[in-house]
Amino acid sequence: MGFSLIDIIKDIPDVVILDIGSAFHNEKLKTDYQALLNVRKVRVIGFDPNTTHAEEFEKIHDGKHKIYPYIIGNGKPGKFHKNCFSQTSSLYPTNHDLVDLYQNLGQEAMVTLDISAVETNRLDDLRHLEGMQDVDAIYIDIQGAELDTLSNAMRVLSDVVLLHTEVEFIELYKDQPLFADVDVFMRNGGFMFHKFMGIGKRALKPMILHNNKNLGIQHLWSDAVYVRDILKLEKLSDEKLLKLALIVNDVYSSIDLCYYILKILDRRKNTTIAEDYFDALTGNTPNQ
Repeated sequence: MGFSLIDIIKDIPDVVILDIGSAFHNEKLKTDYQALLNVRKVRVIGFDPNTTHAEEFEKIHDGKHKIYPYIIGNGKPGKFHKNCFSQTSSLYPTNHDLVDLYQNLGQEAMVTLDISAVETNRLDDLRHLEGMQDVDAIYIDIQGAELDTLSNAMRVLSDVVLLHTEVEFIELYKDQPLFADVDVFMRNGGFMFHKFMGIGKRALKPMILHNNKNLGIQHLWSDAVYVRDILKLEKLSDEKLLKLALIVNDVYSSIDLCYYILKILDRRKNTTIAEDYFDALTGNTPNQ
């Protein structure tokens, strides 16, 4: 496709993204919403206790982003399990009985090196922080604690139009909620499943083919994307619809949903933005 919605609609307000861990687990600090950063149409409110990562993120991007050094969860005291591969560290303990059965997983990436007592924070208790009053989208990657966070963010979620969260299909961590639990919660909250973004796969030991320890057989985890129920999009404001259209076009290439949203806006405003968008998709020159 290769174009941003701002090439069609110039005055879309900045999307406010709440990022809980997802951007700060990799050395290059690349994000799942990188396309919005590239066109400078996003303000990021992040949470990560690693202040070095926060400073690096703010330095790489512009000054309108804010990263807070809080651990997000259910608001209760917890234990943080620091694992040998930092991206697998979690508030939940590694389920070694299960994950050690898979190639390049348990013993290679999920061995706990240190356990520390921590205080967690509920998102709804942090709405006083700058930028937290009207969040448009949430991105979460916190290794099993996603549902703990979401179920303590009902007020924050009331403004959200899209959620991108890591989910697990089996218990990589002891007693963690799974995709099915997250899915029920989201559907009960007025969202609908949109798509998976990549699938984490491994093979049971001792299976190895062609020296590939990451041989993809069983599906273990993924990122799940949810949007507001499309049957109820008419209830959203024009601004929220524009922001959702921008995200699904630029980040997910969901051109059908973007077009559907623009059609709603056209009916409200007696405009032809959806047709301009379709013309751009088909290679024709937009009217505006």
